[in-house]
Amino acid sequence: MKTLENHRLLFLQEKVCRNLVPESIATYGSHIKLFNVWYAGKYSKFPQRISKQRLNEYAAHLVRSGISDKSIVNRLKAINQFVEFMRSRGVRIKSDAKADMIRVSQPMKKSFLICDIERIIQSLDITNCDSVLCVFLLSTGVRSKTVRAAKVRDIDFSTKIMQLNHSKNRRNNSIPIADPLLDILRKHIRHHNLTTGDYIFFNRFGNQLTRSTIYERINRYLRQIGVEQTGVHIFRHSFAKIEVLNGVDTVTLQRLMTHQSIEESSEYVELFSRELVAKQNQFNILCNKNYASY
Repeated sequence: MKTLENHRLLFLQEKVCRNLVPESIATYGSHIKLFNVWYAGKYSKFPQRISKQRLNEYAAHLVRSGISDKSIVNRLKAINQFVEFMRSRGVRIKSDAKADMIRVSQPMKKSFLICDIERIIQSLDITNCDSVLCVFLLSTGVRSKTVRAAKVRDIDFSTKIMQLNHSKNRRNNSIPIADPLLDILRKHIRHHNLTTGDYIFFNRFGNQLTRSTIYERINRYLRQIGVEQTGVHIFRHSFAKIEVLNGVDTVTLQRLMTHQSIEESSEYVELFSRELVAKQNQFNILCNKNYASY
């Protein structure tokens, strides 16, 4: 009789055969291993007695652990896939054995203040790689992993298109590059004598930036120019904010940000829409013309 660990290894092997990115496979492995340890300690190491009730008990355990709502949902999705995988392989698990998803509170998406955006742009220094990197992130909204893997050959200066060959879930996408950014990139490439196979943004040895290095360099540069808010993903949120405030629709935003679903883009539109601000100015009690008489 196979244990939960046996099935976990088979599950991960299937993910490898489906050519998932290594990071995703590692995440699945970690989520399921934690579940298996919890389940074996509380019930047994065999999967036959897994039930909806016990999966929801695990969900409650995760909630009590204090991790974020989004992390809990991701873990439960992985467990549900794992349970379905075992069922498909003949394990006698009831068909209703599926964890219910918890409600997820939507945190405010942190973005730069307009004055900080202006400061980043006005502080542009072509000779400073980190300065160009910040302007690039602000102008494109690409993810950290994408920009770290971007090479000179990914940019087609004639069509003004950049290939994103290292985006999420192995999807090959492309985005348009604005003329001012193209000019900045030309000067950046020329200043550093980069060739087509070189990384656009690189470490001191000319190699690919690591995830920790790009965070450290960006945060250090932002502090140098007097911007208090730091991070990498804040550039992506700020890009979306500016696009929405300038009237970009949901479908276009989805294309620019390479979201898998339009629901992801809708969150930004709902959050940053000028129409929402206009309605507040129209109906807020302090904007009522009779306010002075209250």
